[in-house]
Amino acid sequence: MRNQRFSKPEREAKDENLIDDIRDIRLLPDRVRIIDPRPDVAEHLKNRIIPRGELYDLVQESNLDLYCVGKPEGQPPVYKLIDYGKFKFEEQKRKREMERKQRENHRTTKEIQFSPNIGEHDIDVKVGHIRDLLDEHDVRIYVKLNRHNRFLLTGRYRHPLEAAVKQEDFVLRRVASKLVDDAMPFGLMSVGAESVSLLLRKRVQTGKSSGADLTSERVKTPQGGEANAELRSA
Repeated sequence: MRNQRFSKPEREAKDENLIDDIRDIRLLPDRVRIIDPRPDVAEHLKNRIIPRGELYDLVQESNLDLYCVGKPEGQPPVYKLIDYGKFKFEEQKRKREMERKQRENHRTTKEIQFSPNIGEHDIDVKVGHIRDLLDEHDVRIYVKLNRHNRFLLTGRYRHPLEAAVKQEDFVLRRVASKLVDDAMPFGLMSVGAESVSLLLRKRVQTGKSSGADLTSERVKTPQGGEANAELRSA
């Protein structure tokens, strides 16, 4: 609480609930209810009604701001002693977290196509593009199953398609391994009639090593069943 009005940029739009100028106390009603959360204040003084005249000493002693938290009908208005700077910081932090969750819930999906026999350099170029997209989008990586690609997969591995996509050098697994620190599979690897696909979502950093988190994915087959498949980092 100060004797002169704040002129900081963050307070240009004055909060109408805030009394940040000690001179404004004279505009309050004769009696107000005060909530005093300071730990060194006696319990019976933490929530009490006091005359307006005592607010001057209380505010100067606490070096805090008065903030209106309620105006019950027929009763004195309720003001709380707060550190307004900390209050706004926490409020903005909660707002950013809510906005982040809203973005997560409304993420769009971008698609990146790969060929079964794509070269390593071309994979790296596309992986870089995927990293750029992951901040704001989920990314579906897929191999289109035309006759040529299906032949490349089944002929190369000499296995049915569902078994071929489980091999460690299958292109989508190589991509996922390169992105192990940036993305994680969201859902199952899908083997459909027209494509094999895997949806990737930005990894939430937890401070722990994430190199082994891309293990134990399962494959969704065209018949709607599932088969075990392992995604291992390179």
